[in-house]
Parts: sequence; C-alpha cells; structure tokens
Amino acid sequence: MGITWLALGLNGVLLAVEFSYRDDALLGENKGAVAVLAGALIGIGVIFAGGNIGDGPGWWTIVLASGIGTVLWLLLLHLFDISTQVITKIVRERTWPSGIHLGSYLAASGLIFARASGGDWVSAVATVTDFSTAWPVLPLFLIALCFEYFCFQKAHAKNNVQRFALIAKLVGALYLLYSVAVISLLPSIF
Repeated sequence: MGITWLALGLNGVLLAVEFSYRDDALLGENKGAVAVLAGALIGIGVIFAGGNIGDGPGWWTIVLASGIGTVLWLLLLHLFDISTQVITKIVRERTWPSGIHLGSYLAASGLIFARASGGDWVSAVATVTDFSTAWPVLPLFLIALCFEYFCFQKAHAKNNVQRFALIAKLVGALYLLYSVAVISLLPSIF
C-alpha cells in the first residue's frame, strides 16, 4: 500500500504542478528537478507513515488520515507554484537553487502533516479535527514564499547560482529543523 501511495502521490504532484518525475528529473538530468523529486518522495512517504501511526479498526483509517494530509500537502504545493511559478523556473530555466529550496520545503511540510496524520482512531470527525495541529505549516509556507520571491528568483536573474545554492541549502536545513522542532513540541502545544 505504501508503494501505491507514493506512486499516486507523485501523480498528484504531476496534476498539481505539471511536474513529471520521469521527464524532468530522471531523463532531463535537471539537478533542481531531482531535489524536488527527493523532497516530494520524502514528504509523501512520511505523510503515509504518519497515517500508519496509532491504533485503528482497519486499513481505511490509514487511507483517510494519510489522504487528508496528502491532499492538504498537494494543495499547498499547488498554491506555492501558482504564487511563484517555481516549477516553470526549475524545469524550463533550470534554476536549481529553487529546486533545492522547494524540495526542502516539501520534505519539511510533509513531516508536519505526518505528525497531524498520526494518532489513535476515534472517529472521522476527530481525525479531521486533529489536522488543526498542522497549523505550523502555514508560517513555514509563508516564509518559503518570501524566500522564493525575494531571494531565489533573483538567482536566475543575477546568474549567480553558486551563492544562491548555498543559501538554498541553509534555508532548507532551517526548514527541516523547524519541522523537527514543531513535531517534537506539537503534543505540548495543544
């Protein structure tokens, strides 16, 4: 079921942002697209794993919890791309610092949604309500938008990719640290 979830999730990424892991990352030899693919696989995988954590009456509880997390994750990815046109920059213009940045964001937001997906089954309404604990993904989303607008879009314009690649790696590490801090503190927030 996990492999199927990853395949469906990657197809969801294709539908959400017109990103083909096969053409753009694997065959196109695009570093930025590979980073996006890695972040997407991590994000989708941990959301599914999070939906598996806890006790429930059947497989459908996993599908519901993981499905809510994956749909919200894809929705934020779609909004991110609509706002910044980042996939076009990564795929067509090969701005790989944006790929590193987006891939890190996808992995970090996936960790937060994974934490919200986990838990013991009470009811469908309780499962949906439990996703309010994923609110820290919204500040992460807004910060990622700001970095993409004000920093990484200039990388292509200034043609100084090396400097912006280092910044993208540092910002990506901060996103991951933020998500780890959120998931370790999340039970005590509510």
